[in-house]
Amino acid sequence: MTEINHALGKVISQYRTAAKISQEELADRAGIHRTYVSQIERGLKSPTLSILIQISKSLNTTASILIAETEQNKKKQITYLINSKFNISCGFQVNSQHIESALHQTNKSLETLPSSIYRNIDFKTTSSIVGSMFCQSIASTTGAVVNPIEKGHPDIIPKEGENSSEELLRNYPFGLEVKCTIGNITKGDLRAGESRITNLKGIVWQAHHRDVKQLLGLVWDFVQSEEHDFNYPRITAIFYSDNLVTDDWGKISGTEGRNTKVSSMVLSGKQKMGQGWVAMINNQQYKETYQRIMKFSIS
Repeated sequence: MTEINHALGKVISQYRTAAKISQEELADRAGIHRTYVSQIERGLKSPTLSILIQISKSLNTTASILIAETEQNKKKQITYLINSKFNISCGFQVNSQHIESALHQTNKSLETLPSSIYRNIDFKTTSSIVGSMFCQSIASTTGAVVNPIEKGHPDIIPKEGENSSEELLRNYPFGLEVKCTIGNITKGDLRAGESRITNLKGIVWQAHHRDVKQLLGLVWDFVQSEEHDFNYPRITAIFYSDNLVTDDWGKISGTEGRNTKVSSMVLSGKQKMGQGWVAMINNQQYKETYQRIMKFSIS
């Protein structure tokens, strides 16, 4: 149902944008709350048939046309294999449905930025954008909040921690840490918009210390799409472990000059992450490559 919700939300958003009206105006015309319109467009809510008819009339179209275009969009939309057993409590609940919703929200947000931005920033910065958008999506989907301070840990915390002191937010006792990587390639210098999966040789997440025990690790790539000429960044896989130890992280490097201190996850940590796969793009090449690199299998 999540996939259909996002496809329908995208169609409604496109019609509303083409009509040059705001979410508030659409809500007034349809007789519903603006927040509800926002939730529908983001795929968080599934409108009833009566509400869909009200929305379609407000957009000078019909519910049948919106549904037909939704089916077309659904066929084009990137789909994922989701581990339905994923369900964790980290001060708030995160399950497989939250993950799937956040994936589609994040990918949708990433394609709203002009391709020129991705062409003119490095991959580290793009990773930060992907990770930040995903954190915001998970927070909004689960009722949690993104850690309010820049160097706060973990990245997403329970709503009740939002107004905590800066000292506490630097190491809040509950929450979810998220790291993002595009991975390492075997050779060449691929540019923004060029897929890396064929040349991918490793997946490495980095932390600023060796004490990260619980981690949701994102992997992204520039993925081919029928909708755009440019291959936008998309999250291609998510892995998780809650039993990482100090030795799952390498020595801290980059302690001189202007470099930031970082520690890269070593093989033992990657194996733990691989066993905790959460989501993966439904594409044979990505599935085979990630299973080989992360040393796990999807039954």
